[in-house]
This record gives sequence, structure tokens and C-alpha cells, in this order.
Amino acid sequence: MKYNKKLGTVLIIDDTPDNVKILMESLKDDFKILAATDGEKGFPMALSDTHPPDIILLDILMPDIDGYEVCRQLKGNNITKDIPIIFVTAVSEVMDAAKGFKLGAVDYITKPFHPPMVKERIKTHLTLINQKKELARANATKDKLFSTIAHDMRNKFFTLLSNIELIEDYSNELDETHKANAIKSISYSTKQIYTLFENLFTWAQTQTKSMDILPLEINISKAVSQVFELYKDDARAKQVRLNASVNSKSKVFCDENMLLFILRNLVQNSIKFCCTDQEVTITEKKEETKHHIIVQDTGMGMTQEECNNIFNLGENLHKKGTKKEPGSGLGLLLVKEFTELNNGCLDIVSKENAGTKVVITLPAQAGQTILEKEL
Repeated sequence: MKYNKKLGTVLIIDDTPDNVKILMESLKDDFKILAATDGEKGFPMALSDTHPPDIILLDILMPDIDGYEVCRQLKGNNITKDIPIIFVTAVSEVMDAAKGFKLGAVDYITKPFHPPMVKERIKTHLTLINQKKELARANATKDKLFSTIAHDMRNKFFTLLSNIELIEDYSNELDETHKANAIKSISYSTKQIYTLFENLFTWAQTQTKSMDILPLEINISKAVSQVFELYKDDARAKQVRLNASVNSKSKVFCDENMLLFILRNLVQNSIKFCCTDQEVTITEKKEETKHHIIVQDTGMGMTQEECNNIFNLGENLHKKGTKKEPGSGLGLLLVKEFTELNNGCLDIVSKENAGTKVVITLPAQAGQTILEKEL
């Protein structure tokens, strides 16, 4: 949609110059205006690649081709069929406007014009069309997300079932090493499946606003220690070092479970994108009434494009770790949502092959709100 620093582009199709002049004068401050004196001239303007209209004001009574026929043609064209059309009509023609609704028009305005009402009706329909487009994009993204999750789940269950069948069918023939490896693979697959379901369930709760938030003063050092203890085996398996430099008395005011979720996901991601002999470090910095928690790794990092799209659900669903570890993309999205739900903000700085730094900024005490991102 072309906004040109205004609310949208309005195409007026009316054969009466005075009507066009009145409408242009009343709308010019808020909208980019295009005008045509008949349907024959207006139709090519509606098809424009450079400045397509966001909404069309269409007079009903015009010579040669009336408004109904213009509307029929616009709604019959794949390029223009979704552009909202508002009929311009005299009071005596209002009953005939019903015919326009059947053809696909969304509203009508009567002559003589009441400029504030015309402007508000245009704004309302532009808002509705934008909401419709946003909903369509959101649904498309969710479809892609669920498709990716279904694919990942199928692969995980295949690995899980294959190892279970291996033990069931060849338990007497497998030596202890092979059994141990199969059990380890079963455990790993089960944990991945659980994490995926947990993230999906948590994300669904945030979307339905059904998640309770209980902010308290939380010791950052203790939270970091809990998370490092949870992921020490994963880090050891990849020979990734976990480092922390956090003041033992530093605290943030937030929901404890959400803070632990944030740290778990960030540490897990950092380990996932690190190679052997690289490291993950957590530090913190107090600044007035807020606390910065910095999770930084020396791993594979991201390109600028990946960094720009990191919170666009559906963009980075297939990015795998250094050991081909899969990811759904939900975890980091939840990290951002949980941070904002606790009156905080998040910032990411990353460079390909040079690691990633994530800064979580949260209130240091009750009653504080972080409004700006910190670098």
C-alpha cells in the first residue's frame, strides 16, 4: 500500500468538477488524491503499478459508463477487486445505492458533502482493509509455522520410534554401548518434543491473553545459575564454555517463571549456534532504575537480513544449529513477548561468524517501565 507519508491514496471518479474540487479540498491534508472525470479514465488509474489507490470514491450517475458498470468492472479484475469502493450519490439516489452493495461497494456518501463525515468514513474503511490484510498475513504466517512444526515433529517421532523399535527387536543382540546410544537418542528426541510442545502451548497462552504475570524481585545471579545447571551437559557435549559475571546482589522486578524462560531460551540458542571451543557469557549492568542482562556468544552469528527478520514468525523457522539442531522460531518470539509483558525491552546485535549479543532490559524495581531499546 502506497502511503506517501499520508494515510492512503484516494481515487475520485466523478464527472462533476465542483464535486471533485470539494472532495479534493477536504481530503488533501490527510490523503494523496487522484481524480478522473469518468470511468474510462479512472480504470487505468486504479490499475496503476506506481500509485494504486487504497480506496475509490465513485459517482453513480455519469454519462457513457455509469458508476455501477465501473464498479462491476473493478470488482471483476483481480488487481482491483479488493479495493474498497464508496459510492457518491444524491439523497434521491440512496435507494439505488443498494444495487451498488450487491456489486461489491462498501459504503456510500451523499451530496451535498459533509467533509468531516467523508474523511472519517474513508479512514474507517482504510482501517478495516488494513486489518484484513494484517489478519491474512498473520494466518499465512501461522500456517507456515504449523507446517514447519508438524514437519519437525514427524522427524523427531521417527527418530524416537526407530530407536525404540531397535531396542525392542534387537535387545538380545545389541551390546551395552549400542543400547546406551539408543537410549540417549530416545532421551534427546523426547526432550526436543517436550520443548516444542511447551513453546507452542506457551505461545498459544500469550495469544489468548490467558497467562498470569506475578512480578517479584528476582535475584539475577540465582536465575543464571539455575539455567546454567540445566544446560551444562548440553554445553559439555559441544565443548562450549558457560561463563557468568553477575553481581550476587543484583535484582530485577519481573515474573520469575518468565525470566527463567527467557534465560533458558537465550542460553539454549547460544549453545545451539556455537561450535567446539566457543563460549556463552552472561553479564549484567545496572543503570538508574533498570537492569541490563546481556547474553553473548562467540558462535556463528547472523547476517543483517536474518537479524532484521528475527522476530518475523515464519522467516527463520528452518535455521539450524552448528550440529544441525532444529528450531521452530517460537522460543525467541516468546522471549521478546515475555520481556515486554514485564515492562522491559530487548535488543539484538549480531554479525555473521562473529557471534550474537542479546540485551534484555528489565525494571530494577516495582513501578518502572522501560520505554526505549538499549544497545
